[in-house]
Amino acid sequence: QAGICIDPEDSSQLTDAISQLVEMSNAELDQLGKNAAEYYQNELSLQVGVKLFLDVFYDVTIKAKEV
Repeated sequence: QAGICIDPEDSSQLTDAISQLVEMSNAELDQLGKNAAEYYQNELSLQVGVKLFLDVFYDVTIKAKEV
């Protein structure tokens, strides 16, 4: 777990999520932070984004050569 997901239009869910975070221990909060950092590095980082773009460009180039 890297955080708490809520419906952005539901203020009661936001209140509940904040309450959950306030009740967590420092160790639990540290683990959430570590999990979030790992998720970012593996799924959202610039390096990952560039690789995805390069894969798309490569695929388009290969398909263009086949035509």
